[in-house]
Amino acid sequence: MKVIWLLVTVLFFCGAAYAAFLGSVFCFWVFLSLGLGALWVADWSYKYAAAALFFKGERF
Repeated sequence: MKVIWLLVTVLFFCGAAYAAFLGSVFCFWVFLSLGLGALWVADWSYKYAAAALFFKGERF
């Protein structure tokens, strides 16, 4: 699950870089915000999965 969100984050950051290359400031900020949001979701989904495994008794 985390890998999917990280791929989405990379795609959004690539979109932000392309928008900056084209000179579109609005699209740059939209893609950058979406990328940061996807990175935040990836981080929290990983922490949630780790906590669920910990409370089930599985160590890693």
